[in-house]
Amino acid sequence: MLSASLGIWSFLLVVFGLFLGTIYSVNPIRLRDTAFSTMIIGAGSAIAFFIGYVTPAYIQEMHGSNAGKIIYTYPEITLQVLSIGLIIFMALTIGPLAKDYKDYQGDKKAGVKNIFTIYGVDKGVKIVSILLPITFFMLILLFNSLVDILIFIPLGLLAGFLFYRFKKTELLFVLYFPVIIYCLLRWFQIIHF
Repeated sequence: MLSASLGIWSFLLVVFGLFLGTIYSVNPIRLRDTAFSTMIIGAGSAIAFFIGYVTPAYIQEMHGSNAGKIIYTYPEITLQVLSIGLIIFMALTIGPLAKDYKDYQGDKKAGVKNIFTIYGVDKGVKIVSILLPITFFMLILLFNSLVDILIFIPLGLLAGFLFYRFKKTELLFVLYFPVIIYCLLRWFQIIHF
C-alpha cells in the first residue's frame, strides 16, 4: 500500500521484488539452490535503488494562483540512472560469489548449492576469477575518460588474478575501497578529466 501511494513505478518495483523474493525462497522453484542465486541479491539491491530513485518529490507552490498546492515531481529515467542500476546488479551478483569460497566446507556439509559446491573448488575459483573483473569494467559506463579506463581495466584484471592466485576476499576489498573512493570523487567532480 505504501509503494502504491508513491506511484505506479514504486508499486511495480515492489511487486517485482516480492516475486523475486518468493522464487528465491519458496519451492518448487527455490532459486536459492542454484549456482547463480546471487542474481536475486543483485536484482533486489537494484530494485531498492530504483524504488528510491523513482519516489516523487513533493513541492509546495509558494506563489501565484497555485500557492499552497502540492505538486508531485517524478525524476527522469536517464541512461545514467539505468547504468547505476546495472552496476549495482552486477556488483551484488558477482561480489558475493567470492565470499562463498571461504564457506565451501560448511556449505558442502549443509547441502548449500553455489558455484563452489556445484562445480568444485578449482572450477569455481576459475569462474569467479573470470567474473570479478566485470564489476570493475562496468564502472566505465559512468566514468569513461582514458584515465578511468586505465584505472578500472587493470584493477579489474588484478582483482581476478588475485582471487585466482590467493583466494582471499580481503585482497578484493583492498582494491574495491580505493575504487569506490575514486568513483565518489569523480561523481562529485572533485576529480574531473
